[in-house]
Amino acid sequence: MKNSYYPLIDGIKPADTDCSGDGCLRTGYQYAEISLPIEIEPGTKLGDIKTECCGEPTVKCRTCEDGMRCEVIITQKICIKIPVCYSVKACAGKEKTECDNCCCE
Repeated sequence: MKNSYYPLIDGIKPADTDCSGDGCLRTGYQYAEISLPIEIEPGTKLGDIKTECCGEPTVKCRTCEDGMRCEVIITQKICIKIPVCYSVKACAGKEKTECDNCCCE
């Protein structure tokens, strides 16, 4: 988008050609930056965790080195359901304006 104002030279636009009276008409322009801080606060909420077995367990038996004992290892695949609710809260602060050197019309 093209700026509709002429390029500024020391804050002054070239004189308009329509000047009434004996003086010279000048128009001053001012650049300004306007800021608005927005604070964002994330949030999470953990729901009820649930588990369920998936398939059948496997059983492995291992004889210990002394030959007198054995070890049984039972392995079960499970599905863990972990519901998480994500949210965000945004709060706008007070706007702030910063001007460059001031020029008047």
